[in-house]
Amino acid sequence: MIRGEIKGAKNLLKMFQKLTDGTEKSAQDALAEATLAVHETAVKSIAEQGSNGGTVTRYNPKREVKVSQPGKPPNADTGRLHQSIGFEIDKRKGIGRVGTNLLYGLYLEFGTLNVAARPWLRPALMSNKITIEKLFGQSIKIAVKDAKK
Repeated sequence: MIRGEIKGAKNLLKMFQKLTDGTEKSAQDALAEATLAVHETAVKSIAEQGSNGGTVTRYNPKREVKVSQPGKPPNADTGRLHQSIGFEIDKRKGIGRVGTNLLYGLYLEFGTLNVAARPWLRPALMSNKITIEKLFGQSIKIAVKDAKK
């Protein structure tokens, strides 16, 4: 009969457990930072919008308002949209959400039959893509480093 023995397996298993625990905590922190970055970018894209697509008459009493160019984030008219943009982070489920409960936020993001899209959320996500990748990459490095301790 041939027998073999793996020395250090117990220590290796402990390190893997630390790595698993550490990765989850690091990833949760990265998720929170990434969600906040997208939220901040989305709010700023509307609040600081300077793209002028002309003026239109709206509201009661009627007044002229600046509109953004199609394909650019919407201008802040009343401020309701950018003030309504919120975020939610569920670290346990690994979910970060950014959005609004205002229905017209959806219409602006994707457009309608009569109005061209003025996306504000997808560009906020895409402009943070590299940051998000770095945050999660760093979280893995931190977890590996901590597991070695």
